[in-house]
Formats: sequence, structure tokens, C-alpha cells
Amino acid sequence: GCTSASSVIGSKKVEELVQRTCAAQVVTNPLWAALAWAGASGVSRLALISPYIEEVNEPLRRAFAKGGVSSDVFGTFNQAEEEKVVRISRASVVDAAVRLGSDPAVDGVFLSCTNLRTIDAIPEIEKRLSKPVMSSNRALAWHMKRLEATNSGV
Repeated sequence: GCTSASSVIGSKKVEELVQRTCAAQVVTNPLWAALAWAGASGVSRLALISPYIEEVNEPLRRAFAKGGVSSDVFGTFNQAEEEKVVRISRASVVDAAVRLGSDPAVDGVFLSCTNLRTIDAIPEIEKRLSKPVMSSNRALAWHMKRLEATNSGV
């Protein structure tokens, strides 16, 4: 899954395309997962951090807004090339998240991009901010687990 691609293609279209080729009862993607997490966590004002350029970021921010989550506090690493995204250091991610997440106007932080190094950075960011922090990959795993539990009767 790709968070920004989900925002450009549209979550419903992604679902349709996946169900055309797979026998899946339910489908999610990083964008839907992030919105589900925000709703479940009571987060409506995100510090949104993205690695991408404005033409990629703008549809992403619109998709969050359409889902009822504002991203007025926003930061980007401004990378146009995917190969460079994976090279963004953990320290840079932590620094950006703490700086933007410290804004009293936000009630959570979202680290957008399944290629961004986030998984081991999240506990440190949460500890430093005392606010919920989520990433694309972590949101996707969280949402898949939640959907599986809902659909299996667990």
C-alpha cells in the first residue's frame, strides 16, 4: 500500500481494484487505516509529516480533510524521488515529528509514507510529546488486525 497513492487514486477505487483480483472480504489501505486510527483515537487535528513534494502532498491533505482530520500543522522533506525517501534518517523523522507535534494546536502526529523509517521512532516521539503518533505502516497493520477481529467475530 501507498498512502499518497491512495489519496490520488481514491480509497474506493483502490478497494475496487483489489477486489477485482483478490477474494478479499474487506480491503484497507494506509489512508483509510490512518483515518480509522484517527477516529478511534479521537484525533482530529494532526501534525502531518510527509516526505514528498507539494503536488503529492496536496491530495493527501485534502483526503485527510475530507475524512474530518485537519492537517494545518504540516511538514515535508520535499523529496520528488522515491529512492531518496528511504534514505531519510530516523533522527530526521523524530526531529520533525517532535518539532511539529509540539504545537498545542495538534492532538496527534501522523508520519505518512510506507517507505519512511518510522516504526522504531514512534515510541520515542510519543514519549517526548505525550500525544498519539501513528505511521502509514503501523496504521495499516492496526487496521488490518481490527478488521480481521471484526470480520471473524473475535
